[in-house]
Amino acid sequence: MKLKIILTILILALIISGGYGFYLYAWDPSEKVSVNEDELTNAGFLKDKRAVLFFSTTADQDSNDGGTSYAMFVDEKGQANSIKMDGLELGNITKSTSQVFIEDKNRIQLIGEKYKTVHLKKSQYTGERSGYLPGKDLFFSIYNTGFNKKGGYDSDVRYGNANGFKTGTIPSYLVSSGVEGDNVYVLANDQTKPKEFELKEVILDNEFSLKDLAKVETPSEVAAESEVLADQNYFYVIMGAAKDDHNKDDLLIRVNKQTKKQDIFPLVHYAGVNDVIETIVFNVRQSAYIFKDELYFVDGLGDVYTFNTKSEQIQKKFSFVDADQTKVGYNEQVYFQDDRVYYFRFNPKSEKYTIDVYSLLTGKQESQQEITGIKEVMNQVQKRGKSIYSYGFMMLSK
Repeated sequence: MKLKIILTILILALIISGGYGFYLYAWDPSEKVSVNEDELTNAGFLKDKRAVLFFSTTADQDSNDGGTSYAMFVDEKGQANSIKMDGLELGNITKSTSQVFIEDKNRIQLIGEKYKTVHLKKSQYTGERSGYLPGKDLFFSIYNTGFNKKGGYDSDVRYGNANGFKTGTIPSYLVSSGVEGDNVYVLANDQTKPKEFELKEVILDNEFSLKDLAKVETPSEVAAESEVLADQNYFYVIMGAAKDDHNKDDLLIRVNKQTKKQDIFPLVHYAGVNDVIETIVFNVRQSAYIFKDELYFVDGLGDVYTFNTKSEQIQKKFSFVDADQTKVGYNEQVYFQDDRVYYFRFNPKSEKYTIDVYSLLTGKQESQQEITGIKEVMNQVQKRGKSIYSYGFMMLSK
């Protein structure tokens, strides 16, 4: 009898401890802030969403398919809820009037009025740009794909909508890109000629094609600090030329659309800074913007500079309040919309994620909203021995 009681107690103890152990292992705090499939496919999912962010592991963490990414949708109350996907370093997000486009290395999801998921045969590991062409009702993504079997470099393109996606290839390494209306631009470079670039238009129609626009030359080796911008008369791109670890010039390159004449303007001069790495923009694909004849540029220190496209006057317009200037902003992003710039950041002093809103016209901070739900995801990713970084940020409402 005693033996039976002892065995019963041992079995119960094992069941209880086993169950408790499973609970500890299986419960993931990030599940509290995850989007379930029913919510995601609901036509009204975006109605209360204010912003969307994209985080991913880097390509080197994706060995054995171990990469992870998250699209985090922020509601009007500041709560972020996440969609977990496979990894895509430098992946991005974009939107139409009724849908949001998110992706990982081998899948596209269109979220909104009509939910659509598209699986693709070829995996991509490094993004370049995503966008939407309203006149053609096309979403697109460009990738820095890598070297091909012939030794050349490929940058693949996916483009389409809920009816299906096509693919194309740009046979070049890309240093920058941009979209203006229904026009997609890329700045290509032969890495053996670091001072020479080719500006091209990517034409996304029934047939994929490329159009040469202009050649760009720089006086020294440079790195892109902005997307390709365009107005009625010119193309613009900002390039950084580092002299050493403490001195650097950010140059605004302007190319006349008709004559192809090139002008270079000294936009920002950094002298004796702690480390020029700190000045690198938060996101080269979202660091500049043209609004009412002013080209706005946000550098990695949180300073906002302007170039008047008519008078060619350059000035430091304003600075973000309490911007962290001590390191590269891995979890900092900006997004321009109408006459405002939105600044997503993690503040190490308050240990909070926020979206700060600034007026481009006055430079004043208009509001700040704390974002909750991101820390839970970050903590769980770190526990798995991985690191994720913010690569995309977009406002869905004001």
